[in-house]
Amino acid sequence: MLAINEKSIGIVTIRSLVFLILFISSWCYAEEQSSSAQINKLIGTWQVESVHVDTGATRTLHVQFNDPSLIGRMLTVSADKLLMNTPGHKMCTDPTISSKLTTAAVLIKDTMGGRGLPPEIPTPEDYELPLTSQSTVNVMWLRCKTGGFGADNPNWLLLLPNGQLAVDWHDGAILVFKRLPADVKPDPSFNCAKATIPAEKTICGSIALAAFDRSVAKSYRNAITFYKHVENTKGLKRLQSEQKKWLGERNACKTDINCLQKSMEERLDAIDEGVNDPES
Repeated sequence: MLAINEKSIGIVTIRSLVFLILFISSWCYAEEQSSSAQINKLIGTWQVESVHVDTGATRTLHVQFNDPSLIGRMLTVSADKLLMNTPGHKMCTDPTISSKLTTAAVLIKDTMGGRGLPPEIPTPEDYELPLTSQSTVNVMWLRCKTGGFGADNPNWLLLLPNGQLAVDWHDGAILVFKRLPADVKPDPSFNCAKATIPAEKTICGSIALAAFDRSVAKSYRNAITFYKHVENTKGLKRLQSEQKKWLGERNACKTDINCLQKSMEERLDAIDEGVNDPES
């Protein structure tokens, strides 16, 4: 009969335990390094260039394709946080990212939801993304200790073949960002060379505020076109009157950046609500 040495068993057990601890530690370290490497790819400032929704949706979507209230919004990525200035945004703190290979079709099917009528499953082509259903994609799943980009946590991010960044937002919308160069200049809807009042000069000094200004201008023009198309003279006059009043309120913010952004965010909401009010 084989003799069993209790001391030897103890040594083997301790060695196995040490090996297991070292293995787990190295695995966790590798995961941490992988997450850091993924975040490092994204560090910088990004701006929404296009907004994508299911063009074959069978329900009325709150977010529209290339919605002007979202075009121009900013995403700032650093090693320890991500911040997006979209409605309802919350700073993502202590981010970690894990990656997973899949196809674009599976990603859309699993995360964007279905439809009430056939075909029930949308495709990347329905979202007009620069991908095909068969495209293999390396999806980055973002988890935040606190905050995030909407109701979902984790959110997914995807570096597109053209260098843009697609981000799962909410209400079935996908935001596509472009990376901003370090020397980018603010570009509002008006000529900064002719800016005379403090509010305009402050907008001309901020990329984020300039983008909000362009969004308000675009939404306002779209609303004018809408009221003219439906021959709603009353609604058009109300819109123009409210815009003039709002400009005075915005200008009263002077150099207060938070006040200016809040004013423009509220104006975007007001224009949208006015257009969608059947009695306007």
